[in-house]
Amino acid sequence: MDISQELLLLYQNHTGHTATSIKPLPASGSNRRYYRIYDGEQTVIGAYNDDLKENEAFFHFTEHFLNKGLAVPKLLAKDTSKGIYLQEDLGDQTLFHWISKNAKEANYNTAVQAKYKTVISHLVRFQVEGIQGLDLSKAWPIAEFNRQSILWDLNYFKYSFLKTHYVPFDELALENDLQNWANFLLQAPQDYFMYRDFQSRNIMLKED
Repeated sequence: MDISQELLLLYQNHTGHTATSIKPLPASGSNRRYYRIYDGEQTVIGAYNDDLKENEAFFHFTEHFLNKGLAVPKLLAKDTSKGIYLQEDLGDQTLFHWISKNAKEANYNTAVQAKYKTVISHLVRFQVEGIQGLDLSKAWPIAEFNRQSILWDLNYFKYSFLKTHYVPFDELALENDLQNWANFLLQAPQDYFMYRDFQSRNIMLKED
């Protein structure tokens, strides 16, 4: 399948006219492939993901969050059978880029603190309001951040940091610590939305 052509066709079917060009965007930490579609001054983001179940979860979550008035890009069009969809283009400025770009400004610390307060206020809304009415049967691959999920994350630290950097450690003692940490985390209430990978490279800034 020629992804670019399929996205251009989806764009034409959605808008009723032909885009002027399409350009692939740099790859990120997933298998999804993104493109910027140009139509004069107007742009949208085209995406392709061959994991159709993940797409179904993404579509449901996006529409749910939009209905809640939460800050996610609008879903403009989709072809579920081909794993392609169109989204609102939020530009290129991430929170990470903004922080890096403004590092030498005189009021840097004050500006960064203000920006982070705004960002965290959005995170709290996702956690508290986002779960209300959300159909967790659509979640993929699992609907609950359970013991197995916690231990996957904690063991990622062991196998992708300690072992790859040859940091000496007592594996049995670490394993006991990880199990105790998982027990502690599981005591927290679980009636909230867990927003995964909420970090500065994944947060877009648009119109301040």
